[in-house]
Amino acid sequence: MNDTLIDLHIHSTLSDSSASLTQLMSLAVEKQITCLSVTDHDTVDGIDRAIQAGRQSGITIIPGVELSACDFGRHRKVHILGYDFDPENSALKSFCRTTVEQRQLVALQMIERIRELGYQITVEEVMSIAAESTNIYKQHIMVALKNKGYTTELFGELKQELFSADSGKAYFPLTDHDARDAVRIVREAGGIPVLAHPGLQGNWEIISELVPVGLEGIEVYHSGHDDNMIAQAIQFAEKYRLLKTAGSDFHGIYDKAQAKMGYPVSLIADFIASTRLNRYFGR
Repeated sequence: MNDTLIDLHIHSTLSDSSASLTQLMSLAVEKQITCLSVTDHDTVDGIDRAIQAGRQSGITIIPGVELSACDFGRHRKVHILGYDFDPENSALKSFCRTTVEQRQLVALQMIERIRELGYQITVEEVMSIAAESTNIYKQHIMVALKNKGYTTELFGELKQELFSADSGKAYFPLTDHDARDAVRIVREAGGIPVLAHPGLQGNWEIISELVPVGLEGIEVYHSGHDDNMIAQAIQFAEKYRLLKTAGSDFHGIYDKAQAKMGYPVSLIADFIASTRLNRYFGR
């Protein structure tokens, strides 16, 4: 097992990636990755399809999701990864549904404001780009703007001008769930809750508050974590006895700096051995 590659944090066109499930499996085969978790944002709709696509490609699929939440006390976004849960759990599905509905309302507000600013794009054009997704994301809007010639890049000055959380002309905040509730929901669905990329969102302080409600792991190895963030994540993992995970957070061309898929499974051997995930590896 230790010589193989794994990736426990990737996205498909069901949320905010440019890569379909079929394309993800092809990439995994090309990169000799043997196990994936497709952790689309706030949806479990693609789990059965991911398992089927993985089976056809010889890729082991661990059911996954990434829940959008917030540390309200510190005004910071928090993302909670969930693994190996019951995708039919009613509380989890309700949590996802309310987030999806809120995000769609916000997206429509963004498009309307962009149109008021003089950019000639339509809701229908953006929805066509986002046709395979559960939601309209900023990336889909940027593709529409790029298609109309307003920009040549998805993550350049125009995106900052429109969507910066501080001063974006078309930015509207998403009303998130509390991060503690996200952890509880994953646990209630029988899953394993893990804090995603804490270095990117400055989520170090909330860790002590998530552990008592059931946090089990921390994403140590991530495409956006530098050496200092990795070292800090390891320190928190050891302090609170959290399991270490690894994921690229792959979004295809919708990555600002395209993530490289795949990590040696030896990096997260303890996570696999110490949880029921070992059953996916024949143990």
